[in-house]
Amino acid sequence: MALIVMHNHLHYQTNMPTAKTPAFRTVTFAQSNILSALAKYKFLTASQMVDLGIMSKTKNINEALRELRQGLKKNQPLVAHQTFGAIPQLGKLENIHYLTKYGKQALIHHLGLLPNEVKLPA
Repeated sequence: MALIVMHNHLHYQTNMPTAKTPAFRTVTFAQSNILSALAKYKFLTASQMVDLGIMSKTKNINEALRELRQGLKKNQPLVAHQTFGAIPQLGKLENIHYLTKYGKQALIHHLGLLPNEVKLPA
């Protein structure tokens, strides 16, 4: 198994790719921007990420976050979230997303961030 960095993208290669598991799981440029934003701000909603200019639509942000929650390795998500449900007068509240310890490790070891530049929830 190897974690490879190519052009600011993280790649995880398994030794034996199968039909169910691809040879590479890749963190795209937009996903790396999501990780960097979470490292800087600690907690963000999808609409806040749109406001930061990471992507233009919350639907696309949510798809990218779903892949980041799967992680580069099984049971090692880069991003997690907290769900708040709904309030009758306001409707569904947005999920708040944050880095996990695996996301912090990936940013430090493979994108060159310093440990004090990456914020995790307490």
